[in-house]
Amino acid sequence: MSRFVAFAVVAGVTLSMVGASACGPKAGPGPNPPTPINGLRADVVSTYAEPLIVDWESDQRADLEALTRKGGIAVVRYQKNAIKMLKDCSLEGGYGYVGVTPKEDIIRYDSMDEVAANLPGIFAAGGAQLGAEMQKGSTIDIGWVIVGKKTADRPLAKRSELKGECEGATHFVRGATIGAFAVQSGERSKVSTVASLFGAGGSFKTGSSKLVGKKDGELTSCKASSTEALKPPEGCGALWKIELRPFDEPKKAATKDEKGSLVKTDDIPECDSGFVWDGKKCASKATAKAFACSGRDEGQCRSQCDKNNAKSCTQLARIYRNAGKDPIQAVEFFKKACGLGDEAACAEHGWHLLNGIDVNADKFKAFEAFEKACNAGDGLGCSFLAGMHRSGAAPEATPEKAFNLFKRACNGGLAEGCVELGTMYEKGVGTPRDAKKALTIYERACRADNPDGCAHQGSLFTNERRGAGLDRQKAISLFKSACEKGSALGCTELGNMYFGGAGMEREKQSENDAEAAKLYEKACKLWGGAEGCARLGNLMIKGWGVKRDTYNGVLNIEKGCAKGSGYACAELGKIYQYGVYKPRDAVKAYEYYQKSCGLFEGEGCRLIAQLYRGEAGAGVARDDKRSHDFYAKGCRTGHLGSCHQVAVDLYNGVGVTPDYAKALTYYENACTGGYAKSCNEVGFLYDKGQGGVKQDKVKAAQWFEKGCEWGDGWSCENLGRYIEAKIHKAPSQDRALDLFGKACEAAEGDPTACARLASRYFNGVGVDKDPMKGIQYLRRGCEVKGDKYSCSQLGDLYRSSRYGVSTNFTEALKYFDRACWGRVESACDAKADMYAAGQGVAPNPTEAARIRKESCDRGNTIGCRNLAKMYRDGIGVPKKDPAMAATLHDKACLMRSNADCYELALMYDKGEGVKAEGKKVAELFQRACAFGNYEACANMGYFIYRGSADQKKDTTIGLSKLRSGCSNYSWRFKDEKDKVKNVWSCGALKKLNQKLEAPAAKPTPGYPPSPAPPPGYYGGGTQKM
Repeated sequence: MSRFVAFAVVAGVTLSMVGASACGPKAGPGPNPPTPINGLRADVVSTYAEPLIVDWESDQRADLEALTRKGGIAVVRYQKNAIKMLKDCSLEGGYGYVGVTPKEDIIRYDSMDEVAANLPGIFAAGGAQLGAEMQKGSTIDIGWVIVGKKTADRPLAKRSELKGECEGATHFVRGATIGAFAVQSGERSKVSTVASLFGAGGSFKTGSSKLVGKKDGELTSCKASSTEALKPPEGCGALWKIELRPFDEPKKAATKDEKGSLVKTDDIPECDSGFVWDGKKCASKATAKAFACSGRDEGQCRSQCDKNNAKSCTQLARIYRNAGKDPIQAVEFFKKACGLGDEAACAEHGWHLLNGIDVNADKFKAFEAFEKACNAGDGLGCSFLAGMHRSGAAPEATPEKAFNLFKRACNGGLAEGCVELGTMYEKGVGTPRDAKKALTIYERACRADNPDGCAHQGSLFTNERRGAGLDRQKAISLFKSACEKGSALGCTELGNMYFGGAGMEREKQSENDAEAAKLYEKACKLWGGAEGCARLGNLMIKGWGVKRDTYNGVLNIEKGCAKGSGYACAELGKIYQYGVYKPRDAVKAYEYYQKSCGLFEGEGCRLIAQLYRGEAGAGVARDDKRSHDFYAKGCRTGHLGSCHQVAVDLYNGVGVTPDYAKALTYYENACTGGYAKSCNEVGFLYDKGQGGVKQDKVKAAQWFEKGCEWGDGWSCENLGRYIEAKIHKAPSQDRALDLFGKACEAAEGDPTACARLASRYFNGVGVDKDPMKGIQYLRRGCEVKGDKYSCSQLGDLYRSSRYGVSTNFTEALKYFDRACWGRVESACDAKADMYAAGQGVAPNPTEAARIRKESCDRGNTIGCRNLAKMYRDGIGVPKKDPAMAATLHDKACLMRSNADCYELALMYDKGEGVKAEGKKVAELFQRACAFGNYEACANMGYFIYRGSADQKKDTTIGLSKLRSGCSNYSWRFKDEKDKVKNVWSCGALKKLNQKLEAPAAKPTPGYPPSPAPPPGYYGGGTQKM
């Protein structure tokens, strides 16, 4: 939310000030007012400045400090001898605080010229008397301690952004130095110490006495400060120096060159003619030991760097690097400047060390340099240090440390740090996921004129799950603005909107694709546009929006990976893993996935995890632990799919010790981030009372509701069942049916949802019977969601003419074919039957045999049995082969197929393809019986009657079993000869010279009659699956 807060100290009060630097020419003497310049008085300063405010009254400094906490940015009118706070003028923004490593020093003014150059307000108030005192050898000494800094969240501002009564406004307060100070008089011949200044009393009796003796804070209090503190310690929170930036100043924000090196210049306060900035004050150029060069004069910068002025060494390093003069020497100058105390140089030196650019890579030294810079309050150093922790390159790296350091960088006024902080809030890395905070941080970065911040802000409006609400037009507006300002991310995201057709005219998709290609190409040419290169490459490969060019498309993806895009490296890995556009190479695929993961691309980590999970073509041995570790690494990048899989592993104990409570935490994290599938899992755990929570159906329903809202079919299905079972209240039971419909329509979730919904309409369960609606849902399940069972059911309908569907063998075969590809073995059986019978296709027994062989090889016993029949009959196979038929029956029998055990028994009985063996017949009948074949159980009566095959002889029981079997399984045959020929128990009775039926025999309970065999069925008996 925008904040517009008026900032002033006292209405109409002009505050005299002590300037640490004097910017612009001195005010001329005389009674006439200065000549106006561009609407401003001539005594108004219009450049960057860092004035001291130690002459302000303590309550005035306290008021300023309080206002920096409330929000809004201070606006002032800055004149040569005074600063006027404009009470009723406001500028949107705020301030952040960072603690720094405590530092103390003294500023000494020992001549009237220095006082005039640095303290014009004091000079004007009592110059004559002050001059007399200083001619006698007196000095003005200011001892100071710094423990923290407050920095505005924007580096620049336009006058047009001001609101309220802002006449005469010249600057805004960009920052403030916080700590303690003491001002005393001294003697030129004596060296003062900070401790002595804080403990001494004033001695000037002149007009300068207003300043001398002023003190705010205590040294002892300052010792309690910490770089991790969120505010300064009590007794050491004085604002004693402020940083003023003029309005409408040209942009000088940090950028990067083609190598990714920072191109940046520091602001050096301007001094009066004859004076130079020595790092603490404007000193006489004639007497200054060394001073900060302007950055435009190489000779001057070299001269002053040789004299050990830190800022001059930093400026010289940038001259050498940015001009491409001597990058190796530039790194040496950064190193020297860092050693001399310039924290900005430490950050840049560390960057070179980390990346091994123009110097040997040394991560440990880079870490030390970043830490030194960050502890001194340099936002860039904190941001680099955070990056090392996030990537795992820092010692004892953790995501939480990365988060805190990015927060410190952001509070230190670095917009780039705010962008990274926003992504951590958005993805829940190192901190609980918080989309609202992410949006606020992105807005802050965008307001600071960081176009990437605007692009990230826009991305939150592209999907309702992102946390800011769906607003595609707002997203497009932000992306366009960011792209126009040079953000590669903005161009890429805008290209994604065009490519996806989101917020665009769908009928113009070909034009949209062409526009996407142009935007990706623009992004590719910008710094940070590596992902744009890869996305352009993908379009070139497919020929979408551009002429198809596979070769250069792959080159663009390779270019993106080389430039540091984790997305591009992941895409390149897929190309090598699956052998698309490049020869298959599992090693290269792994290497590119690993590089992608190392670039903090969670998808790359997930892909490596899948390789270790035993994915086809992985090139690595299955290793569930390593797989889990990579999923966990992917989750640490904020990749929601990886977080979900970590939870799955924890729940099932795959590669890790089972832990329901941790699984619940990961599921919740993924769900709140918008991963709908995880919402269903959280609901499931509450439904079962697992994961350290009590069973709570109400909470379970809430999670199912959220998952369903975000498109997870399982969640919709479960919520519908809750309503149907009256576990969850709904306005009507129709809501349950609506939810089942959503489950079928959902892109994510249970693919069989459509088939289940169709079954309700076929059978009238909870709805009126409506077969045509059921067929519609089956078609959606098969054709849209790819559900193999829906395809199989459609095949059955078109083949059998049920529910008013006209017979259509061609359609039936089409759907059976789809289902068979999905390994629905019953569909494969039906497909083979249709080829054998010539239904929907010319008769092709050979193809039928091939289909049955493949199905048998996958463990489908019906496929084995029917293929065995084809070998027994010599149909569709090279020759009649009873031995092969017996082998197939044996294979299926071993898979507990009672029908195949029965058929094999018959073959042993007849000696068909195997040697006739009565004991083997009995053994197989016994096995078939055990597997549920009641006819085989009846047949065992023959062996009981005879007391053979290890059966205890009992003629009564044996005869009873055989007669029951004959009676129950011969009903299809009227003639006694047919019964004896086709029903084994009847044939056994004849062999024993027994009548087929006992007098008044009745069907034996528990032995159901055998139904008529279905079409395409070749064997005897029944199969229990």
